[in-house]
Amino acid sequence: MTDNESEGTTPRAQRSGTPDSPPARPQRPLLQRSTIIFGLAAIVLSIVATSITLYFQLSPDSAPEKTPAGVSLVDVDLDRQKNVRADWENLGTGNKGSGTASASQLTVIIRNGTEDPALITKASFRFSAVDSVGCPSGGGGVQTSARYDIKIPGDSKPPFSADRKMKHGIAPHEQEQIAFTVGPAKHIEAELPTVYSLTLTLHLSDGAKLSTQKIAYMNTWGAEYALRAARDKVAGNGGLISEDCIRDEHKKIQKILKASRLASPELREFQAEMADLAKSL
Repeated sequence: MTDNESEGTTPRAQRSGTPDSPPARPQRPLLQRSTIIFGLAAIVLSIVATSITLYFQLSPDSAPEKTPAGVSLVDVDLDRQKNVRADWENLGTGNKGSGTASASQLTVIIRNGTEDPALITKASFRFSAVDSVGCPSGGGGVQTSARYDIKIPGDSKPPFSADRKMKHGIAPHEQEQIAFTVGPAKHIEAELPTVYSLTLTLHLSDGAKLSTQKIAYMNTWGAEYALRAARDKVAGNGGLISEDCIRDEHKKIQKILKASRLASPELREFQAEMADLAKSL
């Protein structure tokens, strides 16, 4: 009999109850564990992506700008001005001279989102209307010819088109700015300012076309004469124009602005003063 037996204890191999240490758990194969980890990561990424998408849907202004594929027209404005060289002649005396004329620039920004260079070969201006604005108050003896990019003959009857051939390249993944000035081939002093309702289309060498929406482009020659005559009439200083003309011209410019997607700042300023003068009558 052993010492353990003499003390009345049960041999270890025969004891019942909980062992001193738990049996080892079976290990998952490495491939199975990796699959579980990748699955959990995919679920987390899916939740994050869904949250980001939902955020941008609820807050569209916070979404990052998407770079369009191909060649695209990304912006159009009339906010810039350019001093255009101008030649003048006094029709009475024959005297001649030169100077500059301020003109709005029709500016377009084109982005090339492709891997290849792009080439613009032509700019086509489609004129749907040509309107004089303001009330006539007499003529003048000085004729001016400014060197606009697009010169409009005085006898042009809308609708008509004017094209300008060009070779303007745009490198891959770059953007370029192109600007044009528009005005009459000739202008007589004190003639009314002109508003051109137009659409610009840029033609690419591969046959693609990029078009703007309708634009109201104002050539400001004569604008100060027209406003001065209207001010004099409202102030009671007489003149050749009528009160009805001021009201009618105000309404006409309103229609032009309403029909255009973009308008020259000079036209909006002209209209603002005409509106104030019409209200004063």
